[in-house]
Amino acid sequence: MNQHPIRHTGSVILRAQGLLLALLLAATTVLPALAASYDLSAAGSSATINGAIFLQWDPDSSAGTGNFNSFLRIQKNGTERGYNTDGTLEFDTKTGTWTHALLLSAVPTVDIGGTLYREFQLDIDQTGADPLLSLDELQLFTASSNTLTGYSAGPPPSIGGGTTLVYNLDADEDNTVTLNYSLEPGSGRADYIVLIPDSLFGSAPYVYLYAQFGVNYASNDGFEEWGVSTTGAVFQPAIDIEKFTNDENADEPTGPIIAVGDPVAWTYRVENTGNVDLTNVTVVDDNGTPDTADDYPCAIGNLAAGAVDNTTCSQNGTAAAGQYANMATVTGKYHGIQISDDDPSHYFGALPQPVKPILECVADRGDGTYTAYFGYENLNDHEVTIPHGDDNKITPSTYDGGQPTVFGLPNVVPGRPGRTGFFPDGPFAFTVDFEDGEQVVWTLQYDGTGRRTATASNNPAQRCPAVEPVKPILECVAEEKDGSLTAYFGYENLNDYVVTIPHGEDNKITPSTYDGVQPTVFGLPNVVPGRPGRTGFYPDGPFAFTLNFQPDEVIVWKLGPRTSTASDNPAQRCEEPTAITLASFTAGAGVDSVILTWETATEVDNAGFNLYRATSADGPWTQVNGALIAAQGSPASGVAYSLVDQGLAPGTYYYTLEDVDYSGATALHGPISATVAPALRRPAHRPMLPALD
Repeated sequence: MNQHPIRHTGSVILRAQGLLLALLLAATTVLPALAASYDLSAAGSSATINGAIFLQWDPDSSAGTGNFNSFLRIQKNGTERGYNTDGTLEFDTKTGTWTHALLLSAVPTVDIGGTLYREFQLDIDQTGADPLLSLDELQLFTASSNTLTGYSAGPPPSIGGGTTLVYNLDADEDNTVTLNYSLEPGSGRADYIVLIPDSLFGSAPYVYLYAQFGVNYASNDGFEEWGVSTTGAVFQPAIDIEKFTNDENADEPTGPIIAVGDPVAWTYRVENTGNVDLTNVTVVDDNGTPDTADDYPCAIGNLAAGAVDNTTCSQNGTAAAGQYANMATVTGKYHGIQISDDDPSHYFGALPQPVKPILECVADRGDGTYTAYFGYENLNDHEVTIPHGDDNKITPSTYDGGQPTVFGLPNVVPGRPGRTGFFPDGPFAFTVDFEDGEQVVWTLQYDGTGRRTATASNNPAQRCPAVEPVKPILECVAEEKDGSLTAYFGYENLNDYVVTIPHGEDNKITPSTYDGVQPTVFGLPNVVPGRPGRTGFYPDGPFAFTLNFQPDEVIVWKLGPRTSTASDNPAQRCEEPTAITLASFTAGAGVDSVILTWETATEVDNAGFNLYRATSADGPWTQVNGALIAAQGSPASGVAYSLVDQGLAPGTYYYTLEDVDYSGATALHGPISATVAPALRRPAHRPMLPALD
């Protein structure tokens, strides 16, 4: 523990008969300066002298001995003194490898309460019968040279005129420290540790240590030795506290978001992270106020090196509105040397804010059904729960229960962390499929902030926007008898729902005199196999619209970034249909083959047929038959035809049928498809069954 100086002025015995003589001596003699004595003769004792910490050390403690590396050895009975150098040795300094210059970088450091110290070790040697020894002078210097010699007592003290005094035991008065060899007898390890503030040393590379022993308690045996550890400081007291608010280590604001009025629990984890046992370990929490009267104290007591206490201290409270912060501090002692650490913690007391239900859009499936995409925006800074019930319900009740009950912070919309994503990427809260004529209403209320609703219906204003393209398509241009032209336009909607594109920049026709005849709603005609959003082919349709124009005009339909153009280009001419009536056209899969059959009801001027195959409904197409399949029907009756497409690998194949009349005009029918499955393999060997008698 820290020792208060005990001042000794010597023993003066005044006798009556010598009173006059004493008075005369006092008048002619200068008395010595008062001395302060620090007694470190007890185990574990310590003292702080002029900012340095002197500590009796037990190397057999949990800290171990380290590696004692001597840099100064002094030996002489009675009074002895010396200093370390690579130059000429003076006084009672012993020669040999144990006395040499010392680099400041070789002196280990230790942090105590935020102050960095340099650690020096002292090993003393006295007789067992007379173990006390006094340390009467201790001075530390820094220098740029390692060979300085020639000590001067000053003032100020110096060595060789090239040193800077950084610490002096006697800076304030004549101090002495009493040491005790019997506490740790033997040599080669520290009996005492001296910690000098690192801030005193500056930037010079070398350290000189001058020491004198034996003035008050004489040296009577072997050498005194100063050293440093080569494996880091041997005295490493440290303590750590971690404060948790509702189980969160919230060192930085805001900390956990806690609804105003909800419980708050603080817990404390204290660990002795040093290498010495600590006593009087105490936690104090300031409760977030400057007033110490309401601080929370908690005594842990003793805490061994490496030990953890996370159960002794805890407290509870109720969340107040706004940002809250407080500090927990832990202190502990090692023989009077106080070690401490602190840790802040935070929470934010939040008043309830609404959770808004949001209808993103409604997708028209084109078959009388609709899909509603719902999201939400949680305006709180934390996740909230709203159970199913009056404050979280969907009507009609047949759809109730599919909505969420936990509303988090998706953090997908910049600046709006509680907002779910926009259509089409989401994430959404949920979707509802409903029938034409229904209204789906989601009602939400959080903690009395007011009921809010979002309603989905077949209202065109709620339609989901196009995500995939809607492609304008020119089917062909027909020449009329009056010399004008008729353009047949279609489209392909690549979305899986009906899309609305109003007339305007994203849906217009030029010249503008024709604008407005094109559609604004793009459905799913489902007339082309595998392409539900494709309008029909010429001549059967259905088409999006037709437009009659003059040969010198160019018609452009713009849908979004895509355009389709009609003109008097012969390559765009419609191919007139042949005079056949097709009754059926089918495809059936066989073994490595597809059987194609078609039947006509009537045939007029029909020359024959071609069949084409592709692995996609969009082509490219390959002719299956080598030569034209001759027509066999008549205007009065049709005929059934068939062809086997052989040698096919497993997979799906698409086919179109082309009829050709005697003038060379053609028409396409289909596509249709069939899937060829892998052939079944028979086992290479069939086991023989035994014959039956």
